[in-house]
Amino acid sequence: MKSLSFCSFLLSFSWCITCYAGTSPTAPDSISGQTQLIKQIAAEACQQMAADKQQDSFATMRPPQAQDTFEKILLATIKRRESTIRQVARRSNVPGAYEQLLGSLATLVSVQLVRTCPDATMLYGRFAGARSAEPTPAEQALIQEWGDELCQRLAALQKTGRLQGKTSAECLELFHQEYTASLTKRGPQIMQVYGSDGNSQMVVDLLSNRITQYMQQHCLQTLLLLRGTDAK
Repeated sequence: MKSLSFCSFLLSFSWCITCYAGTSPTAPDSISGQTQLIKQIAAEACQQMAADKQQDSFATMRPPQAQDTFEKILLATIKRRESTIRQVARRSNVPGAYEQLLGSLATLVSVQLVRTCPDATMLYGRFAGARSAEPTPAEQALIQEWGDELCQRLAALQKTGRLQGKTSAECLELFHQEYTASLTKRGPQIMQVYGSDGNSQMVVDLLSNRITQYMQQHCLQTLLLLRGTDAK
């Protein structure tokens, strides 16, 4: 089974955290200059989105096309800034800073874009807002079981102290690992519920949104643990 898009899932989580906490995940303090780098990359990506919108209306894009456009512009902008990223990493004198930056920039720049760039917000809304009819009983059972499991996994991270002293980016990475482990177990169930469509991007996005909504409703305080030290 093709892996569920954690990018979409992560954006949903990050957007939820931003809305409820009044802050956005910011760069880890241990890498000097990362916050400014995030803003610069987001501003450049926003300009590119504005230029692309002149050729193809974002408001009428189908969800898969909107997500593809968002991700392509984001990743292309980060790639163009590779030399700048290396400079920031070298100046920080932090071991492994370049790898840390590459591992977190896509997530942090995405959140900055959705918060500050109207065109990015429009694109995100096109694919994050994709919905089908009311879920079937089998779908609802999957969403409830999986949502409860993810709530429990997140609570366990906190209980064992693994989130203590971590930034939002670091917390999200830890949760990514839990999500991936959970996905491996849920793969057969997803295919059973959705059949061959369980491998489609539309189902991927639909599940991401519905599970995020479920966690907002049933374990919001646990979900907000992903704010990390940035919210303090």
